[in-house]
Parts: sequence; C-alpha cells; structure tokens
Amino acid sequence: MHVLLSAFQSDARAALRLLLSNLEMKVVGESVDWATTQKLAQAIQPALILIDSELIPQEAGNMLKPLRQICPTVSIIVLVNQLNIQHHAALTAEADLLLDKSEMPDQVATRILAAVKLRIH
Repeated sequence: MHVLLSAFQSDARAALRLLLSNLEMKVVGESVDWATTQKLAQAIQPALILIDSELIPQEAGNMLKPLRQICPTVSIIVLVNQLNIQHHAALTAEADLLLDKSEMPDQVATRILAAVKLRIH
C-alpha cells in the first residue's frame, strides 16, 4: 500500500516511516506542510494519507475536502493530540481515523490496519 506521510517534525516522520514499513506499507511521499501535501496527493494518488492535524487548515468545515477531491478513494488518518478538541471534533466527521500522538506504536499499528481494511471493504 502506498502512503503519503505528512508531518512537520522529522523525528515523527522517521518513527512513522519505520512503523509503516513494518506493516509492509510503502511511504511514497513526505511533506511538512498543507500545500505540499495536496500537491503530492495529486501526483502520487496514494491509498493512504497519514497527516498531522497541525498541518490541516483550521477553517470551519470541510478541512479534508481538498484531499478527498484529489484522491476520492484515499484513506485519511489524522494524528492528533489532546490540545485542540474543537479542531478534532470537526476532523472526526471527515477523517477515516483519528490517532492520538501519545498512543503506543503497537496500538497505532493495529488501528491503522483496521482503518485501512474498513476502507477497502
């Protein structure tokens, strides 16, 4: 499965890259901002976009709509922390899964696999 990984922090991207490779998923693109995420999504057409919530514009409603328009069948998993609950509430309706950044790697792996399987079936 081809994955677009979008996170500002390089150490977070490195950890996620390792976790995804252990799940036999291939990171085919990485970005550190919203504009690059959209450009890469258009060019790569990944099956999964794993994106940090801090990169998503906090405008009211339809925050992930541009990615859904670019890649209609993509699974989108958003990494969140507990600091911005209002932002997360809006994302819940649009993302396939919200993952708390504090979750243990084995929990993250299990939840990613489950979300991807649900989207495929």
